[in-house]
Amino acid sequence: MKKNFKLEGSISIQCENYLFDIHNSYHLFSTEYNIFNNTVMLVLKKTNGDWVKKTDPDILQIQFYKIQNFEVIRGSRSDKLNFSIDKIEELGYWPTTNIMDDWILNENDFNEALDLIIRFENDTVLRIKSQIAKLTYF
Repeated sequence: MKKNFKLEGSISIQCENYLFDIHNSYHLFSTEYNIFNNTVMLVLKKTNGDWVKKTDPDILQIQFYKIQNFEVIRGSRSDKLNFSIDKIEELGYWPTTNIMDDWILNENDFNEALDLIIRFENDTVLRIKSQIAKLTYF
């Protein structure tokens, strides 16, 4: 996966000169999977709180092009009756062939063959592999 961002410390994303605290300052607002275009778009919206930097953009969009793998994996703590997955716990990478329940790979381990992992507080995981991933913000 070629991408224009790096994961920092499993809770932040660095893009250009910005460091976005995904764990504390953003939540998943929407997910769009376009089968016709073979794309996935994640929209993260800034949360409210005294700890959130006022200078951070209100919206982050991560667009994945030429999807090779897209999965929603229910974790042991997820409520099967409630699909509320908005609070992001951590970000990282897994090899496509493995589910690593106890740990994720960080940016130092990244290579283009890995899947991007977004684990939510209820232990649900979004797993995405694409040829290109692009972060934009506004």
